[in-house]
Amino acid sequence: MEDLANKYNLNFVGSIHKPIDLKDFDHIFTLVCKNKLPELKSETQQLKIYEIIRALENDDIEVFYQPQVKLRNRKLVGVEALCRLRHPSLGLISPDKFIDKSEETDLIFHLTLNVIDKAFTDWVAWYNQGIDITLSINISPYVLKFSEFTDLFLTKVAELNIPKNKICLEVTESIIEDNHEVELEALSRLAIQGVLLSLDDFGTGSASIERLHRLPFDELKLDKSFFQHSVTNRTQYDLIKSCVAMSNALDMHVVAEGIETAEHWKVAEQTGCDIVQGYYICKPIEASNISQWCYQWKHRVD
Repeated sequence: MEDLANKYNLNFVGSIHKPIDLKDFDHIFTLVCKNKLPELKSETQQLKIYEIIRALENDDIEVFYQPQVKLRNRKLVGVEALCRLRHPSLGLISPDKFIDKSEETDLIFHLTLNVIDKAFTDWVAWYNQGIDITLSINISPYVLKFSEFTDLFLTKVAELNIPKNKICLEVTESIIEDNHEVELEALSRLAIQGVLLSLDDFGTGSASIERLHRLPFDELKLDKSFFQHSVTNRTQYDLIKSCVAMSNALDMHVVAEGIETAEHWKVAEQTGCDIVQGYYICKPIEASNISQWCYQWKHRVD
């Protein structure tokens, strides 16, 4: 019922579980008295096609990176590349305002290659500084439709002499919900070459476990929604444990996204997740700040 109330944006304050204890009402009444209303989701204003083209022509596409930390030893093991667009009047724009529009045209292909070029260059610079980590890059299913993408990608990796097992391509769960033969063929080619593959935002779609079993994924990324109520919701907590158990059976490691508090970190640790990322560890930062962050994180852990 909570999920239904949230789905339909009802004025939902909270719930009380049986057996009912009168003390449980205290928290609910407090929220009601504060008139705590749910935040309404505003529609994202998409950029125009010409604005995206202008950004590509003016080299206004920037890449930020969010560190990924291994829970067992708390060491930095990778970063996820996150695309941003520098707009002349709006400033730094997040991808939710231009990726969907880019996917309507070939722009998504050129945008992705732009991000890959910059991310690869940054990885080489880090490696030369002694920072040996995995680089994760989001790939739209639309990009995998381009027959030349795989060859272009592998050529770029070879030219920069980057080990293929240091690159992880993230694709969303939707790619295995339907029969995307061309896209899945591209993923298979990449997997055979040794490139790591990650199933991103797992839990937001309806992909079958049977199909997941037959595909060459190395990593499962649990969507941040799993952890938003995991501290107070036992069902959500158990669901995370089930996903981890399934991933272990499929020989996949689990990345927990959206770790924003110490409590989220603790849940990820208790449920057996392998890697965590989120604002509790670090917000997305520029490539030039990774080295300094590594130094600060090492001393924070020590």
